[in-house]
Amino acid sequence: MFSKISWNQFLSTLIFLVIIYYIAIIILYYRKDILKWSRHGIDLNNLSKKTAFANSAQQEKESTTSSKEELSPMSYNEFTVGAEEKINYAEVHELMEELKMIFVSSSKKKIIRQELILAIQNKLKDYEQLKGTEIENEIAQHIKNECKEKCNIDLEKAELENLWKL
Repeated sequence: MFSKISWNQFLSTLIFLVIIYYIAIIILYYRKDILKWSRHGIDLNNLSKKTAFANSAQQEKESTTSSKEELSPMSYNEFTVGAEEKINYAEVHELMEELKMIFVSSSKKKIIRQELILAIQNKLKDYEQLKGTEIENEIAQHIKNECKEKCNIDLEKAELENLWKL
């Protein structure tokens, strides 16, 4: 049986199977990134900034561990500069899509108020980078409207404020 297979056939089949394997692994582990790139294109400037940031963070970590000096606390200006980053609207869109699935399944299952709030809190926990941004109020208003329309649950102001806390 093995005498009928040439080395060329064996190697080409092996390469083909390895390529299929790695494509499957990439899709499995990077599907969210691939979807973001397909929707909004690849932002090469953002990628180079992330790479530069990662390199500088690695260099800073190495220098601090080698010198073992104490870090000084951040000044107010340094702290606020990091807090004023731009909002990633792709993440907002992804959050809205995931919340939409929660509302649809909740309306079908007729879940109670506390279960719905807990499901929303668990989902918002994955998007903590949006907490405290200027869009947080719009997200809360969207959640309130969708709860009322799809699930017949009217969330109170205190419940909306507690959504991001978990």
